[in-house]
Parts: sequence; structure tokens; C-alpha cells
Amino acid sequence: MYNLNQDNQTEPIQMRKGELLEYKGYVHISVGYWLEYEIADEGVLQLKNSQINYHNPENMRKGMTGGDASTKTLHFEALAVGETELQISKSFRGVIEQQETWKIIVKD
Repeated sequence: MYNLNQDNQTEPIQMRKGELLEYKGYVHISVGYWLEYEIADEGVLQLKNSQINYHNPENMRKGMTGGDASTKTLHFEALAVGETELQISKSFRGVIEQQETWKIIVKD
């Protein structure tokens, strides 16, 4: 599995069909921090799954205000030979604060 971060944005990521990419980012929906992704060609790369890991699960279970601070993990799978781009946008209350883009090359 290949871990995506700001440090590996400069060079294209080369993968083989079936391999996975992982991205982790901070979300806090009740406060307004959100994370979205866009794939230029979903025939080449596709979201396989996502999960939320709450930083304070007890606070979340109790329904405490602000208890939903979490890390969102996205797993993407290389589906077919080709090239695409993956863009992750981090926003606060609907305003994009940061965008990260990776070029993905999938080989046989």
C-alpha cells in the first residue's frame, strides 16, 4: 500500500493494477473541517473504502458537542492501466483551504 502525503506530490506515483493508495486527513464535521476527493478518471483509480476513526470515541458516543473530531482514511484501488490525477481538498466551512494533487500512473 502506498501512503499519500504532501512530500510525495512532485513525482508521479507508479502502481500496478490491484494495488492500493492510502490517504489520511483530519475532519471535524461539526466544526466545519471536511475532506473531499476527486479522481480525473475513475476507470483507472477508484475509491475502495473510507473509514472514520474518532479521536475521542467516548465523547462521540455521549453526543458531546465537538466530539466528532476524527481522522478520515481513504483507500483507493488501481483498476486499469492508464493515467489519472487524484486531488484531495481540505475545506473549512465550505471554503477550500488546501488542495493536494497526485499524478497516478497504473501499469500492468
